[in-house]
Amino acid sequence: MSSSQEEIVAASSAPDDRANILRAAAWVMGSLASFAAMAIAGRELGKSMSTFELMTYRGSIGLSIVIIILTLQGWHHIRPNKLWLFGIRNVIHFGAQYAWFVGLTMLPLTEVFAIEFTQPLWVAVIATVFLGEKLNRYRVIALGLGFFGILTILRPGIEILQPASFIVLSAAIGFAVSVSLTKYHLREVSPLAVVFYMLAMQTPMALIPAISVWVGPSWADVPAIAIVGVTGLTSHYCLAKALSLADATVVIPLDFLRLPLIALMGFLIYGEALEIWVALGAVMVCFGNYLSVRRAR
Repeated sequence: MSSSQEEIVAASSAPDDRANILRAAAWVMGSLASFAAMAIAGRELGKSMSTFELMTYRGSIGLSIVIIILTLQGWHHIRPNKLWLFGIRNVIHFGAQYAWFVGLTMLPLTEVFAIEFTQPLWVAVIATVFLGEKLNRYRVIALGLGFFGILTILRPGIEILQPASFIVLSAAIGFAVSVSLTKYHLREVSPLAVVFYMLAMQTPMALIPAISVWVGPSWADVPAIAIVGVTGLTSHYCLAKALSLADATVVIPLDFLRLPLIALMGFLIYGEALEIWVALGAVMVCFGNYLSVRRAR
């Protein structure tokens, strides 16, 4: 999933008139539905095939769609620039995506998404340590809330720490590094180029290890494979469209609805009860993210 969130880092400053806000809200709903569908489909596929095979299908479908778009719009959009940076970014993103899909099969959906929501806070840490951005009072508060939110979810010393929790946390950190590299690279390349090279590089990266454990899909797997492939693109596209219509301070709080939505889906489909500590930690993480975005305005 995963995914990534370049759209949040490069938040739009479009005027927030009522019509645009309503349209942005509609796009956010599309993003929420896409993320939820991808998580559920990914979990179901993880029961019958390896994560590498799942990622091969996801990348192949996404790459096919992007190739069609490039054929219509022109291949000049993906002129190579600093391919080595694409390579570094995609290796890190591939590892994070793998960890996220593995986490889906090992943890309750709400816990996976709550931990993943720490990604913007890790981006702030990277920006401060490696990019020289200033660590102001509000960013310190946001990072503190995120840190205590994670401790609340994991409860070290009270609960037995699950390796799966650290797998998902590593995914969030990996996505944050990927976002930071993309933010730097987007000064010189188009977003379409980022997506194309991501899929073109990561699909073979998944295919090579998948060959030795390949099982092939059953007909029952086909709908879930299609969902994972399509929503891998629509989730981020819908969020980007929302940010082009309204400010991040409007869009990001709506995106936080992803947590209660996935909690509801987890309860209805898998009978997963929402733990109070996960809910409390998620609130801390989300508020820290919102405060960080709000003060960046």
